[in-house]
Amino acid sequence: MRSIATLANVRSGAALRSMVGGLAFRKALIATAIGFAVNQTVDFGALTYLDKRYWQLCVYDCGWYASIVDEWYQLEGVAHEKMDAANWAFFPFFPLSSAIVKFVGRLPTPLALIGTSRLFLLLSIFTFVLFVKAFRPDIPEHRSALVLALNPLSIYGNVGYSESSFFFLSCVGFILLQQRSFVAAGFVGAFLTASRLQGLFFAASYLWRSLSSLNQWSRVPPILLGLMLIPLGLACFMVALYFVNGDALAFVHVQRAWNRSIASPFDHLQQAYYGSARDRAAAVLTVCAFCAIGYLVVRGRIELALFSLLSTVVPLSAGIWSMPRFIMWQAPILLVLVELANIRLVRHVLYPLMLAGLIFYYYAWLLPWDEMI
Repeated sequence: MRSIATLANVRSGAALRSMVGGLAFRKALIATAIGFAVNQTVDFGALTYLDKRYWQLCVYDCGWYASIVDEWYQLEGVAHEKMDAANWAFFPFFPLSSAIVKFVGRLPTPLALIGTSRLFLLLSIFTFVLFVKAFRPDIPEHRSALVLALNPLSIYGNVGYSESSFFFLSCVGFILLQQRSFVAAGFVGAFLTASRLQGLFFAASYLWRSLSSLNQWSRVPPILLGLMLIPLGLACFMVALYFVNGDALAFVHVQRAWNRSIASPFDHLQQAYYGSARDRAAAVLTVCAFCAIGYLVVRGRIELALFSLLSTVVPLSAGIWSMPRFIMWQAPILLVLVELANIRLVRHVLYPLMLAGLIFYYYAWLLPWDEMI
C-alpha cells in the first residue's frame, strides 16, 4: 500500500511539474480568460446600469487599505466614536502590492487598490484551475474558472480588498505542497502570514503534508526550513507595528473597535439563528462549510480540511458577520463546489444561482445596502 501511495504522489508531482509547459497549461490560460471575462462583464454591467464609476467601488475596508498606501500605519486611533479604530487590523501584503501598482501606473490610490485586487483575481482564477487539477485532473478547466468567477463573493476581488491576493497565495502554496516543494511552500506561506492572520493555518496543512516525508533524513532540513519561513511575514508585520505605535499585537487589540469579542464559535452560530435574515443566511452557509470540510476529510484531503476548519472556526469565534466572505474565498471549499458543479444537473442550477447572487451583491455594494456587506 505504501508503494502504491508513493507512486501516486510521484505521478501527481510529475503531472503538476509538466503543467507549466503542456496542453493543460494552455487550457488553464483559456479557462482563466473565459472566467475573468465573465466576471468583468458582470462588473461592468452593474457599474453601467447603476451609473457608477470604478473608483466608487473603493469603500468600507478599501478605505483603510488606502490609508496604508498613502500614509503607512497610523500612530493612534483615528476613527469611530471612541477614536479607537485604526488601520492596524489590516495586514501589509496587499496594500504594499497596491503601492507598487500605484507607483508604476501613476494611478490614484482607489484605482490602484481596485486594479491590484483585480490583478490578483485574474491570477487567482488561473492558480485555482491548476489547484483543482492537482486534486481532480478529470474536471474540465472551465468549470473551475466559472465557479470562482461566478462566486457571489467574488465581488471582493474587484473592490480593493485583500481576498483575491490571499486566495492566490493559498492556491500556489497548496500546489507546492502537493509537489512536496517544502521550502518554496514555506516561502509562499510567509507571504500568506503577511496577508492575513489566517495565513498561519497554512502551517497546519504544511505539517500534515510533511509527515510522510519525515522518514527520509535528507528531507528533514528543507521541511524545517520551510516551516520556519511561514510565520516570517507575520513577524515582520509585528515588528513594523512595534516601531509605529509600540504594540506588536495592535492588529489583535484594535479588534475591540469593531465590537468583536472572542466567544465560542458555536454560540455565535446558535445566536445567528435568532438574528437578522443576513445572520441566518451566514449561519446556514457556515454549516454548509462544515459539511464541505467533512467531505474533504472523507476524501482523504486532510491538509485542505485542516486549513478550512481553522479558517472557519477561528473567524467564527469573533462573530458571524463576515463569515460569507471568509468561507467563499477558501480554495478547499470552492474545490468541493467545483466537484458539485461537475455533476450536470447540479451545475445547471448552480451557475445561474451564483450569477444571480453576484449581481445581487453588486447592487448591495453600489446602492449601498450596508446590512449585506
